[in-house]
Amino acid sequence: MIFDKNQTVFPSEFQKNVWVLGRAVLPLDITLPGIIDAEMREGCIQIYRFTQELLEDMYNNPNKYNERSPAVCLVYLLDWCVKEGAFLDENGFEWILPPEKADKIMSKSGLSLLEPLGFLFSIKNEHTFIKNDNYPLLLKYWYKLYRLGPKGSAVRLRNLQACDFRLFSKAKRQTIEDLLNLVSAPDHVCIKELHEYVMAKGAKKESGSYKYTYKKEPMVTFDQKPCVLISFRLETSDSLSSYISIINTQPDKKQLVSFIENKTECCISCGHKLCKKGADVFICFPCGSRTGIEYRHAGITDVLGVKLQPGCRYDINKGNKENKNYSNEDIKMLKRMLDIRFAQIDNQSRG
Repeated sequence: MIFDKNQTVFPSEFQKNVWVLGRAVLPLDITLPGIIDAEMREGCIQIYRFTQELLEDMYNNPNKYNERSPAVCLVYLLDWCVKEGAFLDENGFEWILPPEKADKIMSKSGLSLLEPLGFLFSIKNEHTFIKNDNYPLLLKYWYKLYRLGPKGSAVRLRNLQACDFRLFSKAKRQTIEDLLNLVSAPDHVCIKELHEYVMAKGAKKESGSYKYTYKKEPMVTFDQKPCVLISFRLETSDSLSSYISIINTQPDKKQLVSFIENKTECCISCGHKLCKKGADVFICFPCGSRTGIEYRHAGITDVLGVKLQPGCRYDINKGNKENKNYSNEDIKMLKRMLDIRFAQIDNQSRG
């Protein structure tokens, strides 16, 4: 099943979440070049096909999964096995569960959901073995890819969700082309144009991410929502004020202020370590749903005549809740916001 990145209507929230995962899977023509070993290439192809089959089944039969998070079925069930001590057998094609953990894993993990996709479970000499008859190389190369991922399960599992096999070849990852391959047509135009805009003005893209800096200061970040993020490091408490003070000198001040005031939502106590420390203020321009972070209004703060919600983060967005795409007018305004950020950093460096 090919997940259409331009799809906008979904039968249910669960199926939309499945689509988000499916949209993010990288095509094999991007991830396989550079992998020479024939068995490794076949193992990667089997992981890819398994991923597509499972995502398609989840999308077409949502009730079967009892509203579990799609990511749980796709990677977290196997991740839990590894964290509980599962390891490869001598032949490398099966996983062995420690005897003291096997009953717990098999009874509570929900692994039985994967049986229709070729998973088989057996007990030999008090050890529980897991293999996959449909994809015999799946577990071997899933385990190897998992071990290659950076420390921290979120990053490791994102690699597996996206079937990013470039870890096996050490090829360049998270290029702007990767991101453009995943987003809808209107957002493709927006991100490509803004990427070229900031690069032409001297910004630098950090390796292995979608973060851009200018004179070592954060400038903009793109992600799969997609989102353009302009952050302000709080060396001083008036960093946001200095940004708005530049806005107040612009000939299109009224339009700029309106854009900020009318497209702002505030994050209060989102739980991030920077949020707790109050270390950063963010002005960002996202388009797409945000889940897992609490957003609420907490009164109005006047910053040099610009009315903003108080908090650690400011989100100036285009119809975020409706998942609308960026318009030409949005791109124009984003460029103006970026111009002001460039000017602010230049002013800081001269000061």
